[in-house]
Amino acid sequence: MKTFSATFFWKVFEETGSILAYLMYRKLSITQTAV
Repeated sequence: MKTFSATFFWKVFEETGSILAYLMYRKLSITQTAV
């Protein structure tokens, strides 16, 4: 199973303008930097 990185969601957000993708990016980037 492939895990999605924050960068992946940022790319999706840039491409589509998806708010959901942006929120996922923020969620992942926060958890990744907190570790």
